[in-house]
Amino acid sequence: MGLLDTNVPAMVSAGNSFGQNVAIYKSTLAAAEQSAQAAQAFHKGDSAMAFQAAHARFVESANKVNALLAIAEQNVHEGATTYTTADSNAAGEYVM
Repeated sequence: MGLLDTNVPAMVSAGNSFGQNVAIYKSTLAAAEQSAQAAQAFHKGDSAMAFQAAHARFVESANKVNALLAIAEQNVHEGATTYTTADSNAAGEYVM
């Protein structure tokens, strides 16, 4: 270990926890999408057009959120891995 006081296992655990929360969120979005598709049959006329427009915005937003969550999840894991590797490499440079 290097000289920085960082709880590396906590960083890795937080990354795993974040990944689990992302999976739960994506599952919730998928369930909402399925519910919306089932509810679409009940709308007629202007209501159906409004529903379809709102649903299209929801799908677009959900896709953007999913993309951002994928990037965030990757960055959390990469940050913990990069820190651990850099700290291990630098540990040999210090003489106490």
